Amino acid sequence: MAGLTAGVEVQAASALGWVGRELGVVLGGAPTGVGAFGRMRLEVEATDFSSDSGSGSHSGSTSGSGSRIGGIALMNAATSGFDLSFDVNASETQVVARWRPGRREQALSRVLRARQRLLLAQALVHYPVLWQAGTGGAVPIAGCVLMVQGRGVLISGPSGVGKSTLVAQELAAGATAVSDNLVVLNALNRIAHGVVEPLRADFSLLPPGVATPLPRRRTTHGRGEGHLNRRADSVSVDAVVLLRRNGAAPGLTRLSPGAAARSLAAATYTAGELRRYWPFAAALAAAAGLGPVHPAVSDTCRALCAAVPCAELEVGPAPGPHLSEALNDLESAPAWT
Repeated sequence: MAGLTAGVEVQAASALGWVGRELGVVLGGAPTGVGAFGRMRLEVEATDFSSDSGSGSHSGSTSGSGSRIGGIALMNAATSGFDLSFDVNASETQVVARWRPGRREQALSRVLRARQRLLLAQALVHYPVLWQAGTGGAVPIAGCVLMVQGRGVLISGPSGVGKSTLVAQELAAGATAVSDNLVVLNALNRIAHGVVEPLRADFSLLPPGVATPLPRRRTTHGRGEGHLNRRADSVSVDAVVLLRRNGAAPGLTRLSPGAAARSLAAATYTAGELRRYWPFAAALAAAAGLGPVHPAVSDTCRALCAAVPCAELEVGPAPGPHLSEALNDLESAPAWT
């Protein structure tokens, strides 16, 4: 299994069949190519850590191959039930994973299968690649990124605001998705790389041709899982659009860079997908001596929003104009007050 996610080339193999099947879903539909932030190799073993491995996280000795650092372990990473062993340098992260759930994790994995699938994806793929991208200066940002008529648009907003409906409408009109949930962003060149994950949606409500549902994959709120039919690895962000639903008439309002950056940073810090990432990244950075202990989320949002037009889009209960039309009106949109 292989693919690009978060600008990192992932190569994964599993000795456990059920984990391999889940990894195939996580990386399904991922673009291929050389990672802008290097490579992550994942091996899921059927054997356990040695009995004296302890708990928590720790760093061991430096191996003899240049700046490569080995002997780093995270136990029960992201509360997933997987223990992870790391061998890292600035261009590659090697991860060995072993399924060693405690009683609580084992019970929850049996009862809450959708939760366990999310935790597996986070611990084995998403969080290691986010950290690997972070060693190259990229920062995680909560939002979806689309290529709309040649322009990169970062869209963010609270849960339930209608982001999925808007994204589906744009994809049906010919836009290409870079990410539908999370990206990593390099503030120096504004390049956003998508974090690949299954699309979670009510597929009966999506326009034809946008995505392919996976059989027998149910998740929360009656939704299913599937893959977007068209996806790109990265795009330069040319505009930031924040969604709101306040009952006003649909329309676009220009936002000041400061207000937009504040909202985008807040959306990132409150994103459930990243809740377990902050301690994961801090522990790994401290043990490895690589990458930031805390990603520069606020600084990155400020730099991005100072460099590109920012707007707030009021979405109504019915589909509004296409995003491309709204962006064309951005310069004449009223200023936020």
